[in-house]
Amino acid sequence: MKRAIIALPLLTILLAAIMALPAPVSAQAQTQQTPYEPYGPRVDELIIKIFFSPEPEYMALQTGEIDIIDWPLSAAKVEEFKNNPDIVLAEYTELGMFEFDLNNRNWPLSNVHFRKALAYLVDKERIITEVVKGYGIALDSVIGPQWGAIYNPYVKKYEYSPEKAAELLDKAGFVMGPDGWRIDPKTGEKLRELVFVIRADDPLRQQAGLMFAEELQKIGIPVKTEVVDRTVAYQRVMVSYEYDIYTGGWILDRDGTYLYDLYTSYVDVYPEPWSLNYIGFHNDSFDYWAYKMKYASTNFDEYREAAWKAQEIFMDQVPMIPLWSTVGVKAYRAELKNVINMVGTGVNNGWTFLNAYKEGQPFGGKIVYGFKSDIETLNPVIAQWYWDHEVLSKIFDSLIAVDPYDLQKDLPWLAESWDVQLDPEHNETTVTFHLRKDVVWQDGVPFTSEDVKFTIELYQKWSPYWLPMVENIYKVEAPDPHTVVVHFNVTSYLAYRWAGGIYILPKHIWEKYDDPTQARPWEEPHPTVAGLTKLIGTGPFIFKEWKTGEYVRLVWNPLFFNAHPERVGGTTVEMISGAGVSTVGETRSVVLRILDVTGEPLEGAPVKVEVTKAGEVVATYNATYLGAGLYKATIDTSGFSPGDYEVKIKARIGTYEKVESFKLPVLPSVSEIQSALNEVKAVAGNVGTAMGLGAGGLILGIIAIIVAALAMRRR
Repeated sequence: MKRAIIALPLLTILLAAIMALPAPVSAQAQTQQTPYEPYGPRVDELIIKIFFSPEPEYMALQTGEIDIIDWPLSAAKVEEFKNNPDIVLAEYTELGMFEFDLNNRNWPLSNVHFRKALAYLVDKERIITEVVKGYGIALDSVIGPQWGAIYNPYVKKYEYSPEKAAELLDKAGFVMGPDGWRIDPKTGEKLRELVFVIRADDPLRQQAGLMFAEELQKIGIPVKTEVVDRTVAYQRVMVSYEYDIYTGGWILDRDGTYLYDLYTSYVDVYPEPWSLNYIGFHNDSFDYWAYKMKYASTNFDEYREAAWKAQEIFMDQVPMIPLWSTVGVKAYRAELKNVINMVGTGVNNGWTFLNAYKEGQPFGGKIVYGFKSDIETLNPVIAQWYWDHEVLSKIFDSLIAVDPYDLQKDLPWLAESWDVQLDPEHNETTVTFHLRKDVVWQDGVPFTSEDVKFTIELYQKWSPYWLPMVENIYKVEAPDPHTVVVHFNVTSYLAYRWAGGIYILPKHIWEKYDDPTQARPWEEPHPTVAGLTKLIGTGPFIFKEWKTGEYVRLVWNPLFFNAHPERVGGTTVEMISGAGVSTVGETRSVVLRILDVTGEPLEGAPVKVEVTKAGEVVATYNATYLGAGLYKATIDTSGFSPGDYEVKIKARIGTYEKVESFKLPVLPSVSEIQSALNEVKAVAGNVGTAMGLGAGGLILGIIAIIVAALAMRRR
């Protein structure tokens, strides 16, 4: 699996799919859609606690050690939890697929009749009843019925029939030998063992795989089962291609264009590692229709026709065997409020982590989020696993977001609007994104169109993961800081979603890497901002720490462009020191404390100290963060003229600016007073004696005349 987040409308292909499970009827079941807001986050911290299998994670939820889980419950846990008043169960339907992947490069899997025989040996009804306990839907096509109109119900079906499988094997020359094993028609010898790589970390896939292995052996096909962890499976299947059958699983995009991304010859890089088309399926007719579906459809009717044709060819060739889609249940603690149950993803999605808070504490505190697996990398250029992106999606944003309850509804995000122009005559699509003007990176640097242009070009060169979204872009223009024009060499009314769905990276950080695939930004201190690493985005959370195998710590981003208005509006700026009277040439330290709406110190907000005289700015200083919510700036009055000044403290939190001010009278310096005094004496003589003033009056009179003289002299 790879990702499922609010600002990525494609919800694209993810490597390590979700388990299936039941939908309970319970007083604690989430049955209604919770209204959501685009603002947040409400909590101060998001702590991700890492487990290495579902069971200890479920136990941690039960004991209150974690607040929400990433993985569907087992059937037994649903039964156990549904009567627990402290736990809420939320059903969702997954846009995903489990399948038996077949290595089409290897004999005998390269033989279509052999593959069809294998398809007839899969007892999907038994898988649904015994493995997923009725909480999944059997798939008869590579696109399921939950995709709606693009699902083709008329594709070739492979119902469970060992008799049909035996008949096909016999006709193809794989006859039964005297020892009860099939004969290889190429060698005349016993058929070699098929290497079946089965995922050990997913009990459902493991059970389904072992059941299938039994069916193969019953019919005389030798099988060597290798039940291994996902990291080992990844190396065997997607790097070295040393397998015949694999218990695969994907979370898939909402448009079904994964047909192109996963199964066309265009994306096959064999023998290089990590091809999305790791099954090695090559078929010219399928390539044509899958390409047309994604890259050459100007309207929905053309798009649907291409989807149906591609499915028809795919299921006739059966290069892999679709099994089931999950109907699952995820869970969270009842004290967690404003949880969003997103279509296709469930409750652990980006909208939840923007909106959720603990009961009685609408702002502040923390959420503890359970992971059943560790993270592989936090490099956004090469990250591919579900858990990698469950972290990265909180740090980075994309141009477009998706409505959690309607996956066909796009929402503005980093882009406030976009225009699409189709040019079928020249086979081009041009998308113009109009960017928000109030976005900054987590280090305070403004976000601009140059960041978008840089990111697209970087992914085109370096990222196999993001390549399907950017490979057909032939030019990117940034005519001004808030406009990006993206030119595609295909005609597709979906093209804006591809460019709109990628993480945008900060150019000023990533342009320094010679090879971004080798970058480890989470380990590298930020070059200019203390307390940050180079793993910065524009997203709602700031990365703080990852301890492998234990936890990840994220904190809320006060610069997030959609920071909650109630939270930032309640920020307080408290002056610690700085007010008083200064003389020209003196330096004055201004120290202030900033607290958020919860009364907790606000960390790392950009704070400017602006000095004005008669409404005009004469000096600006950036405050330095000292820790514990304290900020310090030093005002240097050298070059100031005597008079009354105003000092404005401007603290920026998201799009909100909190302003406090105080008066700063600036008197002449001692040397200026002496010089002016000499001038006054030369002109007026002994002013005090002439006017009959006392000592106090003499001093005040001299100062008044001096100030007036200095003011006239400095004009």
